Amino acid sequence: MNISRGKHKIIAIVVGAAVCAAGFSMSACASAGSWSKATDHVRKGRIIEGAEAFEAIGAKSSALTASEAWYRAGTLWLDQGNPDRSYDRALECFRKSAALEGFPETVRAANTWIAVLTRLNAEQRKALSAERRAARESERLREVIRDAEKTGDALRRNAP
Repeated sequence: MNISRGKHKIIAIVVGAAVCAAGFSMSACASAGSWSKATDHVRKGRIIEGAEAFEAIGAKSSALTASEAWYRAGTLWLDQGNPDRSYDRALECFRKSAALEGFPETVRAANTWIAVLTRLNAEQRKALSAERRAARESERLREVIRDAEKTGDALRRNAP
């Protein structure tokens, strides 16, 4: 486990537990249990369920917890073990994380992922555009060849 991530998790749980014990927020109490369920999904290899659980935490928690939860969800949408890996969904999660007043390290990491994924998306669009241009050119050349073959056939038929 990354020490920085582990530190954030411990801090988020401690802050949530302290707020819950002081009776300030029922959502902090609920998010501590939800956080545990989300991490259990991840530990058991259920990446999609874990990502969706963290998104649910992000949608209903205080800014500090939500920022970390959205960040975690974003990393899970990028996870190599996720059969439904989605750069777009990860980017959306990182943007939500960065927009909140969360841990500075989390916000900085989310902003870094936003930059990387935005760049990757731009390069993918550029590559896709080049691929489409090449496909159009290939189709045009096939037409030219077909026309040449038809012309050649016609010339051979009309040859003395």
